Amino acid sequence: MSEPANAIQAVGLSKLYGRTLVIDNLNFSVPKGEVVCVLGPSGSGKTTLVGLLAGIIKASKGKALIAGIDISKRGGKIERKIGVVSDLVQIYDDLSVERNLILYARLFGLKSSASKEKADEVISLLELESKRKKLCKELSSGIRKKVLIGSAIVHEPEVLLFDEPTAGLDPHDALIVRNYVSSISHSGRTVLWTTNVLSEAERICRRMLILASGRIIADDEPKRFTRGIAGTGSVEIFLSGIKAENMADIFGSIGISWEKTDDNKVRLIVDNEGETLDRVFTLIGRMGASIISVGSRMPTLEEAYLQVTGEVKR
Repeated sequence: MSEPANAIQAVGLSKLYGRTLVIDNLNFSVPKGEVVCVLGPSGSGKTTLVGLLAGIIKASKGKALIAGIDISKRGGKIERKIGVVSDLVQIYDDLSVERNLILYARLFGLKSSASKEKADEVISLLELESKRKKLCKELSSGIRKKVLIGSAIVHEPEVLLFDEPTAGLDPHDALIVRNYVSSISHSGRTVLWTTNVLSEAERICRRMLILASGRIIADDEPKRFTRGIAGTGSVEIFLSGIKAENMADIFGSIGISWEKTDDNKVRLIVDNEGETLDRVFTLIGRMGASIISVGSRMPTLEEAYLQVTGEVKR
């Protein structure tokens, strides 16, 4: 029997809490070896989605499949295929860092000798050597987060479900986790990573989903999404030798924004489109103004994200 092409699949996936529809009929798939980021405002359903895909939360409707297996029929076989970082999963406070990792490795089917070996590898990867024998209840929240990440990866699962894995980590530790994810994706393992940090999504994911009110409102590559929503960018033109009071009559009629700078210059902001730029430069020439500088400004993922999520809220 051939392996399924999709490592993760949601089919009509929904979750109700009382009368509140938190996840609303989601349909998407993630091919094997892909890193997908899930973005969305607080309360958009990101954590619930991870819980549904992991089988920790029971769906109200629809189903989630991991490697082609319905997660609701979860058992040892499917649990060994996934690793979960989420507030829905806990480490054992009264065990040491090392014992936590060994225990999780054993729970996911590794033998005793292999469990110790994999725990050692994770301790080295996450730079936990100095905390190896410490009880987890004695650790800071950031170190506990690293132990939780270690417990999710110690058995080298095929699919990683990471809910804001770098939240609470310092920049160095966050970089370690991002580099780890980048390295394993090349070996065919699959990652679904939720985040509120847009720069993080740009760095690690090939594709992103944006959730709002439990629905997918965007599914695209970050750069292509940004261009599609925010356009091709704008051009900034700084002028001198023109009276600011004339600007509204000259440029306002064609929708060009402008402002007077502190040093008595004028700054124009023009869409990066050929016809508009040609018209603006023609007007500047007729006015006899001097062009001091011209620079381009590309739209950002943040601008595009705020635009689509703002539209949904309205």
